[in-house]
Amino acid sequence: MKCPNCGAENPDGLSFCSICGNPLPAQSRPNPLEQEQAPVQEPQFNQTPVQEPQFNQAPNQYQQPVYQQPVYQQPAYQQPVEPEKLITPWGYLGYSLLFSIPLVGIILIIVFSFGGSSTKNLKNFARYQLISIVIVAIIYVIFIAIFGAALTSQMSSGKYY
Repeated sequence: MKCPNCGAENPDGLSFCSICGNPLPAQSRPNPLEQEQAPVQEPQFNQTPVQEPQFNQAPNQYQQPVYQQPVYQQPAYQQPVEPEKLITPWGYLGYSLLFSIPLVGIILIIVFSFGGSSTKNLKNFARYQLISIVIVAIIYVIFIAIFGAALTSQMSSGKYY
């Protein structure tokens, strides 16, 4: 018989799968009432016949009880909270000077903004600097585009004042 849960082949007559332990369908198990019984011998010497025990019980009675393991819940581990590292005003001044170095400053801003620092204050300050640089660059490009277009149109018209 094939187990409906895991598909393992089991010999007929088993109540549970030998691989996964799931109950097997009751239809394929032999019913004790349907099995052929040995014929009862005739009593001798006028004795009363011995009666066989009656099997009026349901075929599923022979199933093993399902045991459920008790659920134990461990308390959640609380990590100790470390005090936040703060940057002093002199630290902000020092980082501002460091970030103002042309190429090194941009690289350090990017490194500190995206995970190069464990201090939240430094990470937020570097992100502020990065956002400021991007905003100033966008304003600069817009300014050049507007005044460059105006200057180009003045030069192409041929009128100089």
